Amino acid sequence: NVVPVLLSTRNNGLPTKIYPVTSDFNYILIQAIINGEKYFLDATNKYLGFGQIPFRCLNQYGRLLDFKKGSEWVSIQSKKVSSKRYDVSLNLTDSLAVHGAVIYTTTGYHALPIKEDYYNNSGGHLKSYQEKNSELEIENYKVGSKQENDIVFEEFFDVKLQTEEVGSDVYFNPFLFSFFETNPFKLQERTYPIDFGYKDVYLYSLKVNVSEDFEIVEMPKDVLYRLPNNKGSVVLKYLVSNNVIRVYFKFDFKEAIYESTYYGYLKEYMNSVIDIQKNTLIVLRKKDV
Repeated sequence: NVVPVLLSTRNNGLPTKIYPVTSDFNYILIQAIINGEKYFLDATNKYLGFGQIPFRCLNQYGRLLDFKKGSEWVSIQSKKVSSKRYDVSLNLTDSLAVHGAVIYTTTGYHALPIKEDYYNNSGGHLKSYQEKNSELEIENYKVGSKQENDIVFEEFFDVKLQTEEVGSDVYFNPFLFSFFETNPFKLQERTYPIDFGYKDVYLYSLKVNVSEDFEIVEMPKDVLYRLPNNKGSVVLKYLVSNNVIRVYFKFDFKEAIYESTYYGYLKEYMNSVIDIQKNTLIVLRKKDV
């Protein structure tokens, strides 16, 4: 059972619901019903997973045209949460060298631009990755995904970096990678909704095996920050056991669209995310021999 769905792309604005007008629409999708499940389909990008439509099409609603039953408005939303996740395992040696392995997993709409970049120019993709993280030495890079249209894209690589002593202390930022460099919310206030297009979640998991030559002097405090009505949360947790440091950092957006009244909260929310990524330090000290 296949029917067309007319829609207006994000750059074209929203069509009026008072009365459907043909000139309001500039795009068409296909709705297919398979085993009772509805899917929106689009064939304009070979990197799209099955049931995934281009980001430009995530514009709230469209007009389904059923030539037997007539037309009706239908909701157009991403069914799955998109995600970015780093899983980092490191060793800190007595020479202050840090080395270990990283798994970077992206899903849904977060994976789409990375897949396009990698499959169009894998060498250039790795080079840009290295340039973006110039303080790291990246080796043994490989991709775990098998097909261009996989919803999940996995990258595996090893990293090396050198920490430095400041006096008798060693300062180590556990966040080798940042999800955001700056706060995207820069206005003082906003009178119209914040439309992300899809729900998403960001996770950073770190394990550091610290050499027995060091003692852990200072750890950051745990953080919990929530948006009103629990529409998003920032969680930062630390655990130390037998010179092994574990860090868990997660923040999410549980809505694809937020009302303008949330703008101030979202701005402060992202300020906390930026601050955690840039200003978190673990203080270590070499033990007296």
